[in-house]
Amino acid sequence: MRVFKKFPKKSICPICGKNTDKECVLIRINGTEEERNIEARCYHLDCLELTEYDMGKELTIAQQFKK
Repeated sequence: MRVFKKFPKKSICPICGKNTDKECVLIRINGTEEERNIEARCYHLDCLELTEYDMGKELTIAQQFKK
């Protein structure tokens, strides 16, 4: 996952609802693929928390939202 140093001026983080200029990541929007393009939404990195769970035969990555 690529981390960007600056948050886009015209974007709002869907989690915190703010436009604070800090590190962010783009997360793709499922179902918006068209050829080699896909829509994405910008999230503040510190608003996200990813956790890996060992589910026996497979690993699951879960995203938890901080409020």
